[in-house]
Formats: sequence, structure tokens, C-alpha cells
Amino acid sequence: PEDILEMPTFGCFNLHPALLPKFRGPDPLFWIFYHGVRQTGVTVHHMTKRIDAGDMVAQSAWTIENGVSEKTLLAHCAEAGGRLFIEVITALGKGHLVSRPQNKEQSSYFSWPDQRDRVVTPERSAQWAYNFIKGIGKRIEPLEFHGDGYRYR
Repeated sequence: PEDILEMPTFGCFNLHPALLPKFRGPDPLFWIFYHGVRQTGVTVHHMTKRIDAGDMVAQSAWTIENGVSEKTLLAHCAEAGGRLFIEVITALGKGHLVSRPQNKEQSSYFSWPDQRDRVVTPERSAQWAYNFIKGIGKRIEPLEFHGDGYRYR
């Protein structure tokens, strides 16, 4: 409820494992791999009644290496997010926290992936397939492979 978000003096904050305003939603790492994004990061933002739509207070970005697993990427997000929260808490204590609204024109929202999103087809590049399978293949099963009249799970 919104009234809970307003109870703390400075509001509530969330660490989102993507560079907002892109990839709002409950499973951003899946969609980052799905869309073949090479640049990602974490964002600390104010929580509002709309998911991942609050003003941003800190971000950290980096390049995703080919073949990285979701587990490794999530660990990188947690480490970078911990450092960002220290910066946010320090800025709050000094009264210097700066918030900036998200650019609505650049925003995207993705819900939970479904089976149609777990398909690898020949239209995708080999590099995309490698990164997608290495990235989320162990968590999102079954993946499907389609092409030339065949379908494998």
C-alpha cells in the first residue's frame, strides 16, 4: 500500500538490477539476455505505487561479457548495488541526495516471461543464442529450439 511507502522519513528505496527507465518489471535480467543487451547496471530509485517508476537516486553501469551466467550477473548487481546504497545513505545523512525523474519516453516494462519467450530460432545470431542459453538456460527451462520444421525441448 502507498501509505506504507510514505511512512519512512526519506521514503522507501529499491535496488533494481537494470538501468532504469529501461527494463522495468519483475524479471529484468531475463529480458536483458533476451534482447541481447550488452550494457547493463543497477539503479537505486524511490519506490512508488507503480513498479520501478520512482525517481532515480543512483546508477552504476558496466558491459556484460559474452557467456556470462545470470548467477554471475546477479552477483555483480548485488555488489554494485551494495556500494550504491552506501553512497545513497551517506548522501541522505549529509542532506545531499539528488533525485531525478525517469524519462518516460525511454522507459520499457516487461512482465514475467512465458514459454513463447523461451524459444531459440535460426533467425537469431549464434552469438545471441550462446549468450541467451549461457545467461538464463539453467533457470528458465525448458528452452525450445525451432527451425526447418523441427522443435526441440
